[in-house]
Amino acid sequence: MHLRGAVSNKQELISTLEKVYSKATSEADFYKRLKSERIELYTRNNKIVGVKLKRKFRFKTLGYDQNILRELDKNITQNKRLNMLKSIREHQQQNKDKSKGRERTR
Repeated sequence: MHLRGAVSNKQELISTLEKVYSKATSEADFYKRLKSERIELYTRNNKIVGVKLKRKFRFKTLGYDQNILRELDKNITQNKRLNMLKSIREHQQQNKDKSKGRERTR
């Protein structure tokens, strides 16, 4: 995801999401902290579904589906949240590796 030594917008967004998720105490607090980081949220059918930078990114695409965000409301301990972040990163890495395997060969 690094292009010529620069960090991409998506990579920067993912690191910000990880930082905010680890500090958030609820789903509403997660959204509030994102706004305080100057990240614009976008909605679809009156539900918050993602963030908007130069383009829109859905939380699900970034590894933060509704189940993970609802876990914040269950008041999980800090250690469990960090484990959840690790599983999100592993899932993203697996998806990236799978997409590389789909390249055409001649």
